[in-house]
Amino acid sequence: MFEGPENVLYDIFTNPETKPIVEASGHIYEPTTITRWINTCPKC
Repeated sequence: MFEGPENVLYDIFTNPETKPIVEASGHIYEPTTITRWINTCPKC
C-alpha cells in the first residue's frame, strides 16, 4: 500500500499515457483494479 498526496498514484495508474509504463514494470496488470481509499480514522 502506498500513502501519499491524494490522487497522485490513482492518476498515474489510470492515465492512458502512463498506465502502459506501470504495466510494463511488472507491478500492475491490465485486469488489476485501481481504487482510492482514504483513511479517516484519527487513531489508525
